[in-house]
Amino acid sequence: MNQQATTIRFDDAWEAAKQFVHEKIVDSRWGQKLVLLRDVSGQIRLAFDDRKEEAPFWLCDEQTIAELHLKLGFFSPGHNKLILLAQNMFAPEAIFESPDLVEDENHLWVLERRLIGTDWIRQVAGTTNSSKTIAGKRITFFGIKGGVGRSTAAAVLAWRLSLAEKRVLILDLDLESSGIGTTMLPPDRQPKYGIVDWFVEDGVNQADDKFMEDMLGLSPLGKVDRIQVIPAGGKLVVGYDYLAKLARAYIPVARPEGIQAFSQQLIRLIEQAESVVKPDVTIIDSRAGIHDIAAVAVTQINADSLLFAIDTPQTWEAYRILFSEWKKKPLFANTFRQALKMVAATVPETGSEEYLKRIRVRCYDLFAENLYEEISGVAESDQSDPFNYDPDDESAPHFPLPIYWTQRMRQFNPFEQSEGLDVYVKLATDEFCSSIMKRLR
Repeated sequence: MNQQATTIRFDDAWEAAKQFVHEKIVDSRWGQKLVLLRDVSGQIRLAFDDRKEEAPFWLCDEQTIAELHLKLGFFSPGHNKLILLAQNMFAPEAIFESPDLVEDENHLWVLERRLIGTDWIRQVAGTTNSSKTIAGKRITFFGIKGGVGRSTAAAVLAWRLSLAEKRVLILDLDLESSGIGTTMLPPDRQPKYGIVDWFVEDGVNQADDKFMEDMLGLSPLGKVDRIQVIPAGGKLVVGYDYLAKLARAYIPVARPEGIQAFSQQLIRLIEQAESVVKPDVTIIDSRAGIHDIAAVAVTQINADSLLFAIDTPQTWEAYRILFSEWKKKPLFANTFRQALKMVAATVPETGSEEYLKRIRVRCYDLFAENLYEEISGVAESDQSDPFNYDPDDESAPHFPLPIYWTQRMRQFNPFEQSEGLDVYVKLATDEFCSSIMKRLR
């Protein structure tokens, strides 16, 4: 590897590679045959499908390859490894037919190899995001940042739904910071097993329906026998090792049909739980942040996804990172964007109207810059309806549902303060819950 007089950073190497290729391409006849590839370590290669067409001269030119090698610095895999030709590959379709191929703004095909985060921008194999689900309806509670009252809101909504004679299933998918299981289930109602147990047992093909029944806890909140909860882990008894199971939860498993990724397992878990419980509504308390659990729960399972936000720079920057990734894959984003709904969490008791106005503007800007489509100047009859909303349209995905902050809401403990549950709903979540229940009709 050559020593560089100037250090070349990750982003600079990628931009240099794209610019280099654009300068070399003299026409567009290669189409998808040429792919700029960045692997999991950040090293960059050029792949060309030469099975039906000879590679262009410049891809085989030693001087050209040496020039690109220098431009990439330590993000070059080496002078002799920069160019990949399909005829020399064991499985060229893994590159040239990859679902992760993206055409950039200059019509160059690029492919990113990632260890995590891929499910935010692609469809999980075997899923369709269709309207048909085993559950009557699914609702995902997601926050880009933690500590915004997401789990508390999910618990209160479940309680309200049970009072409306709905059968509710709740899954605690916040495996690293579980909470809704203990919120909804007192110690004597905790089941023997939880979600991390399912992943371990499924890895050896033992997660059958009988095992699923041992994961269910019946909550005493709301109407009797209306709320079934699957906590992140089982009852903490002598010999139960949660961390040992969590460490193995994300490992892909071998199936006769091939290796099954964590995301595919997670979808099967949800479907199996619904087939056993047969709920009217499934509530999924997702892990916060940009994690593969959240990616599946928000984009892959045909759920109404509630995106919790508070008006802080950290919140908006994190959401901008996520939404900008969706902007790169519009065909994929089209499959779930209509089901998104922002939630303004912890709205202050004083100055609430001004706070909500500010957060509405932030939410609208987020969607307008990344997911909303521009309305062209042609006549309305000449174009299909674009995905776009007025800033003040309350039905729009960007228009946030409010959850108001109160001290009692922050100290929410339904088993110690069940007599105050009505007060919590009225003071903090009544508008939120009523709006969600209307969407479920």
